[in-house]
Amino acid sequence: MHEHELAVRPKDKLSLVATHESSPGHDFDFGSVKILSQSDDRISGLLQEVWHSTAESINRHIDLPAAYQALREQINGTDEHRTRKRRRWGMPLPPKAVQWLNEIRILDGGFGTEAAIRSDYEIDTHKAWSCLLLQNDPALVLDIHKSYLRSGCDVISTNTYQAAPQTLSDALNVEVAVAEALMKKAVTLARRAVEEFWKEYKQSLRKETAIIQTVTHAYNKADRPYPLIAGSLGPYAILLHDGSEYTGAYADHISLEELTKFHLQRAKILVSAGVDLLAWETIPALIEVQAITEVMRQLPEDTVAWLSVSSRDGQTTAHGEPLHKVAAILNSCDSIIGIGVNCSIPHELIGQALANVGGLETLRDTVAGSDDGYHPHPEALRPKGKQPKLLIAYPNSGEIWLETPLRSSADRQKKHRDNPKPTGHWVWPNNVSSGDWARSVSKWSVTQNMLEQEKHHVSPNELSHRYGLAQWVGGCCRVRPENIQELVQLVKSPGGSSSHQRPTLGHGKLEMEGNSENLEIEEEPVPSTSTGVEAQTHTVEERRRRNSESPTHGPVKKLRSKTG
Repeated sequence: MHEHELAVRPKDKLSLVATHESSPGHDFDFGSVKILSQSDDRISGLLQEVWHSTAESINRHIDLPAAYQALREQINGTDEHRTRKRRRWGMPLPPKAVQWLNEIRILDGGFGTEAAIRSDYEIDTHKAWSCLLLQNDPALVLDIHKSYLRSGCDVISTNTYQAAPQTLSDALNVEVAVAEALMKKAVTLARRAVEEFWKEYKQSLRKETAIIQTVTHAYNKADRPYPLIAGSLGPYAILLHDGSEYTGAYADHISLEELTKFHLQRAKILVSAGVDLLAWETIPALIEVQAITEVMRQLPEDTVAWLSVSSRDGQTTAHGEPLHKVAAILNSCDSIIGIGVNCSIPHELIGQALANVGGLETLRDTVAGSDDGYHPHPEALRPKGKQPKLLIAYPNSGEIWLETPLRSSADRQKKHRDNPKPTGHWVWPNNVSSGDWARSVSKWSVTQNMLEQEKHHVSPNELSHRYGLAQWVGGCCRVRPENIQELVQLVKSPGGSSSHQRPTLGHGKLEMEGNSENLEIEEEPVPSTSTGVEAQTHTVEERRRRNSESPTHGPVKKLRSKTG
């Protein structure tokens, strides 16, 4: 086949998609020739083309291997991948991201909580949810951000969790272009809040005013990091208004391409508006994780993000897939620098969830390394030679939703007809109160006190992965600024969390080292036949059923991530 001269078209230099020149009428297969696109060896397919060399004959061939996205854009006839500098696998992280990987940071709490409490508008019943304030009360958006910054948090999330151009357009009765402008406005407001607060904070350092009195003990005055702005992006469930971020039900009937298109449109808006990083939140299903990694590869090369999943049992996604599969997917996407859990994860299961999504060596229990689909050996989850990702946790307040009982069948029928959404109220479990939230969450966080107790210098990232603790920690639904302030005191204060014990994952329970009482958590039994396909399918379906029946599935408007 020497007459077939291989040539790379100059205009395709970036994608390295190859063509050839030859006489017509031949069939050839260049699949054995290994030319990688942009040094990306995660080849997902071969481009098969059919074209006419002359009017009388057709050449059919399989072209050279290339990365999936380059192929897809080639097929779609776009030249975007030739002109934009996009992140490729194996590229070094931006310096800013490398620095963040070695910092302890505190996230904010439930933006929607404050919006619903402080606003005169009916936030919880509006389709735009707290995004309504972007149009009707931007000053309140600014004030809420400042409230969390004054509480001591180092990262604020934009008021865009519920936002997508078309849905925001419909909810607010505005043009799509206006909706996109409102999403960018959310970033502008967050940036303004940070800048105004930082000026205020620096002045307070000189004057010893009340602004820093609440966080003086938590920070050495000159050491507080400049706050970051995370572009908040909720799951596909925000289009459905049915609480499916807690079940992932839509994953059964949606394509990877549709999810990718949905998330890419929103991400581009926030990135262009200038967020420091993206925050993909409350992601309930594996297919959506895959879509998000595809989106990240299409964004500018300096874009980084974290991704937090929705899980109720610390072992699986809300949709029922093993969390270690999330870890495996994200290990191939360097631009997602953080991985974790948020929202409905029970506090006592944070450590188990972080061990699973992080592929930690601390994950050692009675079935570690088995082939049941849920407990592979940790070394199989994380490629060697990479710096471990940030582990992140920001759970809800810990309250339990109690649905209001109805007296009769007629009452139930009338309620379902007039208002199909559940009604009820939040209550605290026995022996738990709002003041316990920070103490409960800080048990699963790397603290400044831990760093000081180490005999040899170690990074927060190293401690995080050694003990299965969150390096960035904060709050989600119903977590208010005062809760964040308490968390800052426990996590950031030198010596301020003296009762903090390092957790290890033991046989069938989470154990706290030291003299503290053991916190036992019963593990879900793994069927002895779970190595079979039928048993594995049954396990996934059973987990999905239990997740969907969780008592945290209260009113949809009250359960969205970042609502409170």
